[in-house]
Amino acid sequence: MASSQAVNVSASEPLAPPSRLGASSQPPEQLPSHPQARAEWRRWLATLMIAQHALGRCLAARIGLWLARSVAVGFVVAGLYVARLAPDAVDAVLRMALVALSWCAGLAALSAAGPAVDRALEGGRGLLETRGVELGMVRRQRLLAVAVWLLRRIGLPALLVAAACVALERAPGGVGAALSLVLGTACYVLLLAAGLAVLAELCRVIGRSRGQLLFLALAFLPQLFAPAWPELPTVISGYDRLLDRCLRLEAPGLKP
Repeated sequence: MASSQAVNVSASEPLAPPSRLGASSQPPEQLPSHPQARAEWRRWLATLMIAQHALGRCLAARIGLWLARSVAVGFVVAGLYVARLAPDAVDAVLRMALVALSWCAGLAALSAAGPAVDRALEGGRGLLETRGVELGMVRRQRLLAVAVWLLRRIGLPALLVAAACVALERAPGGVGAALSLVLGTACYVLLLAAGLAVLAELCRVIGRSRGQLLFLALAFLPQLFAPAWPELPTVISGYDRLLDRCLRLEAPGLKP
């Protein structure tokens, strides 16, 4: 009898609404403040710059950088000279410059495919840890860092050569042609940096300590069989066709 009264009393009492029941046990989620978001953004940029600095310390990347600067200076002078005397040959000069700069970018990608970047990061582990930067976070930025490094170190000289080639353009439709060459150069450099960064990262992950050998094999071995098998896709011929399309240098009869 007493138990039935207790049940009736408890059933007659009103229950608290669910919102009040969970309010005390689970505090409301706080949105990240603007200073915290800016701090996270700065940390992300810092890790990206650290990964780029590690790539810039590699031997092949340094050689590619200095070669790119030398190529840019030489072709800037050639572009200014040709644009004044033979405007019709400007696109050919620009194409030769971009081919040379592509090989310079390939040297940097070769460094990214090997263990040299990891060794450079390991050498600065103590300094990074004292500043609160995790080495794993820097390594996760490696793919993007290689692409950005190529855009900065190879893309800017390429755009400088393109600007020099079209600076003295005096043809009637020269403005449109000059803008087309500059935009084509920017498009090619962007695709070149992205493609080489992805290829270098794949070779590093698959080949591990022999990633550079795998990179060289993928880049050059198919090219050896290209004369006997013209339809064989290779890295070098693929970028060669991409360059012609970006600069609109394809002959009408050679288009696929």
